[in-house]
Amino acid sequence: MPDSGNTNELLDQFQIAQLAQNWGNWRDTGEWDKLRNCYTPDATMVTTWYKGPASGFVDASIQGRARQPKDRGGLHIIGGSTSEINGNRATAETRITLLLRSVVHEKLVDITVYGRFLDCLLKSGGQWRIQSREPVYDKDSLRPVDPGETLVLDAKELAKYPAGFRHLAYVQSSEGASITLSIPDPYSNEEKAVYARGKEWLKGAGA
Repeated sequence: MPDSGNTNELLDQFQIAQLAQNWGNWRDTGEWDKLRNCYTPDATMVTTWYKGPASGFVDASIQGRARQPKDRGGLHIIGGSTSEINGNRATAETRITLLLRSVVHEKLVDITVYGRFLDCLLKSGGQWRIQSREPVYDKDSLRPVDPGETLVLDAKELAKYPAGFRHLAYVQSSEGASITLSIPDPYSNEEKAVYARGKEWLKGAGA
């Protein structure tokens, strides 16, 4: 007979991985009520352009979509997800690729960002939801959509931003966004602190 404990854990891991996929799909397709339901009521969210309650992130995403020209926008490609579970608590790490089209210096550009979402999750009523999400961005790049165009960035401005997402930050800042400079660089002490907070959360501390 199968081990029911292992079976339950596998089911939880599947549901958490599915939650990560759903988040990306619903964020990109504008399924705002479904996206809001991915979070606990008091969840927190960190992105390059936002830090605060997850409810505020969803509200700001709705407002941003309404202002967004049709030839621009972003897609989240959600990769593999691993999770650790302790009762009704879990942590998860999910690989992501962000594909963004925007305009900088009057040229249409594509930005590609590779990174990870580090989540703390709670299970309530049989459903896993995100309690907190912090990203780590490993590297990014920028190129003109038209391969025949030449794009020159301000080197001093670019150097202001963390190396893992500096091209994305450069473009978002030019659009008026306030950049979250506290997002940790990969392999940094700050990144280690994010993982440490996750371990404390999994043990039941840091609620």
